[in-house]
Amino acid sequence: MKTKRFLVFRNIFFILMALVLVGGLTAGWRAATSDSSDEPAECYVANLDISPHEVGVGEQATITVVIANPGDSEGTYTTILKINDKEDERSKTEVPVPAGETRAVVFTLTFDTPGKYEIEMGGWKGTLEVTPAEE
Repeated sequence: MKTKRFLVFRNIFFILMALVLVGGLTAGWRAATSDSSDEPAECYVANLDISPHEVGVGEQATITVVIANPGDSEGTYTTILKINDKEDERSKTEVPVPAGETRAVVFTLTFDTPGKYEIEMGGWKGTLEVTPAEE
């Protein structure tokens, strides 16, 4: 009788230990595979628009860039326009973007020299043509 009771308690003990072990393993797996909100947001350029596409020397052109943040936490994107493959420091700014939202950033530029200007940010490109001033 004593041996039978011992075997029952031993089996219950092993079953409980197995449940604790499996529960601990699955909890660790859930923690390892869950999304962490501590990771930095990955903001990106979602669009670039130039308006108008043709201006005269000294006239203003508007460049609108849309920054998107698809993540679960707020992020910041550093804007800097490239004009003919050269960074334009005047356009450098930090743009905070809330989680799951977009922000539009508007730049107003004028050019003193006629020609075609390729404007780029974040993989998006557009062309602005600057014509000689009318006399």
